[in-house]
Amino acid sequence: MTIIREKCVETQEEIETAVQYRADRIELCSRLDAGGFTPEIALTKFAVEKGLSVVVMLRHRRDFLISPEEVRLLQKEIRTFRDLGVSGFVFGFLTPEGNLNRPALETLLTEGAGKETVFHMAFDEIPQERQFALLDDLAGLGFTRILTKGGPGKASENPAHLQALDQYAGGKIALLAGGGVTDANYQGLHEKTGILQFHGRNLAGPSGKP
Repeated sequence: MTIIREKCVETQEEIETAVQYRADRIELCSRLDAGGFTPEIALTKFAVEKGLSVVVMLRHRRDFLISPEEVRLLQKEIRTFRDLGVSGFVFGFLTPEGNLNRPALETLLTEGAGKETVFHMAFDEIPQERQFALLDDLAGLGFTRILTKGGPGKASENPAHLQALDQYAGGKIALLAGGGVTDANYQGLHEKTGILQFHGRNLAGPSGKP
């Protein structure tokens, strides 16, 4: 089966690199130093016009909480990005108690219907023993895939849990392994975990092969 390399980018230069080194998909963000926020409209238009499959981050704060006002803002952003022709959206919100914020997620999933939807690394804030039930919940809500490191540190440090999650998913929802994933290690991670989709800033770049 085909392995997908998703490059995480926030500048025109990184978009150009993704094109040059044939990334299969990009996640477009701003403020990657803060974990990734919603990108600018002009940069998104630039990326889509390059012919890339583009998923955009929807987020405006460092934590994984969201207010009703922020939900309404993200609804507007989804409509704008849909008009630009993006492939999908990346978001994930929790309650202060650490559970899924179902009302917010359901609202945004409805707004993004027909597009790819990715639950991001808010997933890793949930204790590992609860992640299997969470995976079922996210699949039931209609998410396309989950971005996860599989535990603390980097994805390469958590192959056993990533493999367990992927096997449990059983095709219900895709796993996207991220966190320190590079051109040098994604193949090894695939062999250890069975996961077919990988995410990182250092994928599809000069260290790999065009």
